[in-house]
Amino acid sequence: SSPSARTGFFLIDTADRVTSGVLLQGNVLGTAYQHPGLTEAKRTPAFLAGRGAILPVGEGITTNLPVWVLLLPVIDRTTGAYRGSFVYEVDVSTESSFNQEISRLARQRTDVILMVDDRKTILASSRADLLNTKLEASFIQLNPGFRRAGNRVIAIAAIPSANWTLVFVQDASEFDSALSEPLQNVGRILVVLLLVVAAGVFLILLRRLRAAREEQDRLQRLNETQEEFISIVSHELRTPVAGILGFLQTGLDHWAQMTDGERQGAVRRAATNARRLQALTRDVLDTESVEAGRLSFNFEPVDLVDEVRSAVDAADSLYEDHLITCRVPLPPVTIDADADRLQQVLSNLLDNAAKNSPTGTPIDVRLDVDHGRAKVTVRDQGPGFDPSLGDRMFEKFVRGRGSTVTGTGLGLYVCKVVVEAHHGNISAGNDPEGGTEVRFEIPLRIDEQPT
Repeated sequence: SSPSARTGFFLIDTADRVTSGVLLQGNVLGTAYQHPGLTEAKRTPAFLAGRGAILPVGEGITTNLPVWVLLLPVIDRTTGAYRGSFVYEVDVSTESSFNQEISRLARQRTDVILMVDDRKTILASSRADLLNTKLEASFIQLNPGFRRAGNRVIAIAAIPSANWTLVFVQDASEFDSALSEPLQNVGRILVVLLLVVAAGVFLILLRRLRAAREEQDRLQRLNETQEEFISIVSHELRTPVAGILGFLQTGLDHWAQMTDGERQGAVRRAATNARRLQALTRDVLDTESVEAGRLSFNFEPVDLVDEVRSAVDAADSLYEDHLITCRVPLPPVTIDADADRLQQVLSNLLDNAAKNSPTGTPIDVRLDVDHGRAKVTVRDQGPGFDPSLGDRMFEKFVRGRGSTVTGTGLGLYVCKVVVEAHHGNISAGNDPEGGTEVRFEIPLRIDEQPT
């Protein structure tokens, strides 16, 4: 969505519930979408044939302004079944691009251009005071054609594709004074005017329809990505849950026959799976908080040396089949940070390194200080990642270490959000000697900066 967009768009399912969208106002996700003419429009031959429909003016959910709506069906390409609708709202206001294009058609002093929907609501006008008002029968009858009514000249044309009516009104005196050609040219002038207006409206609608279809395709891809994410998460949660239940059940069934070492091992494995389950759910919840703008931080002076050592110590107990080395400077490395969020970044990077490198290979963690910045590097001996992914490694749902990799595809995304919130940056690359190297940098505290 453009940063300057005035209205948004969204998807509704077969029960007309809002499932996702852009610029939604308030907590409308999951609620039933209600708009004048929605039920009737979904029964029209044009909508059922996949060409969509236009709804009359009503209350919007992506803006506080009244809107008219472009409604397009979402059809399953495989089965042909109706999956829901793409809804694009256009505000009824003097600032909307549609209203400004209609207003520019009024060239003379007394010209009034009106676009009226099927419920006689004015959705665009060259006069701001007429917007979103009902066209009264006393003002004009909506019968197509050209006529004089008192001291006015009126031209009316129907737009069947949108079920709209275009109205042109001008003072008769101004209209007559502009005639310098014989009377037979009046018909030609009117025909040209109506053709120009009709062509302009057609081009406007065609352009908006093309843009709406592009957004429909993009949202459909987004839905497919979300469905894949749900599948990934359900699979990834199943593994640690099964591990926890298995090790605990083994302990319950054979506790008396087990040695102390076997008991400790069963509990430790259950705890390891519990920590992995906690990390998975934390990444999912934090991603939702990022999308909602609710991810919080508690910044305070933190010694990064202690945080790196603490993360490595925790990883040592989790990944006993890897040798994790830790190289940090002797003096403290003080930064302004949220210690819990830093632990989240470090544990995610160590977890990625352990899961994506062969058993028994080392994992190297290093902390350096250079030019007023603390640099933490985590390097493994795994297969590396596809260089064509580039910065997409840090996008949601991207898992780039091969076909057997596990994980939700959210860990590096959360790491990037947290590091950037600390005014730092994070990057990944393949080491020439093999393996993947992920590095993040965070500035030192002001009083720790070199002079």
